[in-house]
Amino acid sequence: GKVPEVQNLQRNHQQSYQGSGSMANVLTSEELQQLRDYVTAPESGIQRQNESIVSLHCTHSHLKSQWPEMKFDKHTTVQAVKETLHKRTGTNTETMTLQLKGPDGAVRATLADDKMLGFYSPSDGDVLHIIDSDPNSLAAGGWLENTDLVEKYEMDQETYAARPDSVAQWKKKLAAENPAAFKKGTAATDETGEAEAANMKVGNRCEVAPGGRRGTVRFVGKAPALQPGWFVGVEFDSPEGNNNGTVKGVKYFECQDKFGCLVRPDKVTIGNFKTLAEELDDDEDEL
Repeated sequence: GKVPEVQNLQRNHQQSYQGSGSMANVLTSEELQQLRDYVTAPESGIQRQNESIVSLHCTHSHLKSQWPEMKFDKHTTVQAVKETLHKRTGTNTETMTLQLKGPDGAVRATLADDKMLGFYSPSDGDVLHIIDSDPNSLAAGGWLENTDLVEKYEMDQETYAARPDSVAQWKKKLAAENPAAFKKGTAATDETGEAEAANMKVGNRCEVAPGGRRGTVRFVGKAPALQPGWFVGVEFDSPEGNNNGTVKGVKYFECQDKFGCLVRPDKVTIGNFKTLAEELDDDEDEL
């Protein structure tokens, strides 16, 4: 048959490799074709092995978890299949009943322990459903999946406050070392930023912190859609902003997208700030 032919091919190739001491000698096209014919032949052991393997989708009566495409040999007994599923689900084999269902969920058979799996003619994509009849099963009621059912340790505030290594104690220590860093800011009012905005006018050149972004003032006033108080709308010289002058549906000024920004007046410095093009011209004049 084909087995001796392949064994001869293997023996000849090993002798050729050992004699040459290199990988230069490989199977010829004719030898590769013989090997391919053997592997793909209907009567080959490889084909028979593939045909005996079935891919099943496993579900459980108590668990939401599912196990898709579990591989089983049709020549395996149902009892052996149960033992495999016990390792996955924790359900005892003595209280486990297996049903074979079609992809549509219709029950085809209830499996007997002493039968081979192949006796029931399972096909790839069929469902192997596990029924757990143990009244004391840990899987019942979601105990293996729902963490809300597990009693959790809770510490009362008095015990927590007494701990020297808590996050609260650590924050207190940092606040004592650097009080300014933990000082809470005051809530914004209608007057917030008014004093700083008093000397700002539309058309002023400015620089915005952080980053020293330069641009032109296009709006000075209140923006109720954002927060109480005063804001300054700036059109940057380059796309360093986050809007086009419209914020939350309200148009405060108009510019290209990503060139606009609304900031608090204390972030804006008014001055004779040149554009990048003007600075380049100055450099060329100096040259």
